[in-house]
Formats: sequence, structure tokens, C-alpha cells
Amino acid sequence: MKTLITSQNQTNYAKRIAVYLFVYTPVIVLAFWLSYEIRFISDIKSTSESTLINKENLRHYYTEIQRSNALLWIIPLKLALLGLGSHYRSVIRYFRVQDALQVIYSLTAASLIIFLVPTLHSLFYPITEVHTKYYIIPRSIILIDYNISILLFLGTRVAIRLVNERRKNNNRINQKTKKIVIIGAGVFGEQILTDLLKRKNEGVEPICFLDDNKDKQGLEIHGIPVLGRPDILPELQKRIIIDEVILTLPPSAG
Repeated sequence: MKTLITSQNQTNYAKRIAVYLFVYTPVIVLAFWLSYEIRFISDIKSTSESTLINKENLRHYYTEIQRSNALLWIIPLKLALLGLGSHYRSVIRYFRVQDALQVIYSLTAASLIIFLVPTLHSLFYPITEVHTKYYIIPRSIILIDYNISILLFLGTRVAIRLVNERRKNNNRINQKTKKIVIIGAGVFGEQILTDLLKRKNEGVEPICFLDDNKDKQGLEIHGIPVLGRPDILPELQKRIIIDEVILTLPPSAG
């Protein structure tokens, strides 16, 4: 049984990695491609013809030659760093502050490595070699790529989350909402309510508490009212549809 569960977890993890690679690779390419375009877009405004020719040659080298060759090592670098810190273990359609920080940390580390690679690479290869130039990314492009990458990565993840939440809301509209009454407005009742509120998109709706404690009657817990004693449940069922009743008991009651 344990072997079966482990095998299933490995399969799910492999699928998640495939999804992340499918989503992240185009984002990396687009950010890097735009960084070159933005960097050299102002060069066409030069008024000197000779300078313009030189800049066009430089632009051609960077945009047509270096950019495509540099992506061959920048894509694996960023994907590998994004995989550190168990980033790929999270579900892509869920995106919180912690996930955003992980993305920013990984992209920051990638930009620092891209910045340092020329120095490290020059220790082993002469800078005049053609393939060596593919590792020398202009600092301005590294900075532009860093900022665009953060915007595109965070924007993509937020968009995926919004689409997922909208799909859940549509499913909730199409399905019957289960109305729930919680008997017991103590600590355990509050914990159950908190869990139910997190699952509202799954078609559950806590409508009220019932409790013997008169001091709690008339109050609200997370916006859910404590209507009265549990013995009013039959009368309550005549007035509204109740699909489920949850009885909360402290450990001593078992």
C-alpha cells in the first residue's frame, strides 16, 4: 500500500513539473525577448548615419544571434532555480504571498547568476571565443529582463488563479449549496466553521450556530449567528431548508 501511494505521488509530482515547464518556459522566453527589444528600441532614433549603421550591426548581433543562443542556457537556469525550495510541489492554480516570494527569490538568484556568469566563464575560456560571447549578457538587459520576468510570472500565476476561482464560482452556481447548522459554539465549533468557510466554493454554507449557553445566543462568530438552544432545531427546519447538522463535542464528552 505504501509503495502504491509513493508511486502515485511521484506520478502526480511529475505531472505538476510538466505543467510548470509548459507554463513557465514561454514566460521566460517572452521576458528575455522583450528585454532585448526594449534595450535597443531607442537606437533607431540616432541622427548620425555612420553611428546608426554601427548600432544596427550591434542590434543585429544581440537580437538575432546572442538572444537565441543565450536562451539555451538561461531557460534551464531559471527553471532549475524555480524548482528549488519545493516550488514545483505546490499546485499551480493556487497562488499566495508565499508563492509570489518564492518566484521573486528564484528570479533574483537567476539574475545574479546571469550577471556573474561572464566573470566565472572568463576564468576558463578566452573572451574572444564566439561561444563565450553568448554568456556575456549586457547589464541593462539583465535588469530589464528581471523586472519584466517578475511582472509576467506574477501576472501569469494571478491570471491562472482568477480563472480557477471563476470556474469554481460557476460550478457553485450550477450545483446545490448544502446548508449546514453547527450545534456548539465553542472552540471546536469555531474550528469547524473556519474550515467550512474555506470550502465555500465547494458548495457548503454554514447558516447558524445552536448553543445552550445563553451568553452566546444573539452573538456572531465570523459573521455566522448563534440563534438559540439546540432544541429549536425542529422549528428551524420548518422555516428553512437544512441539509446537514454538525454536532461538536469536546474530547471529554467522548
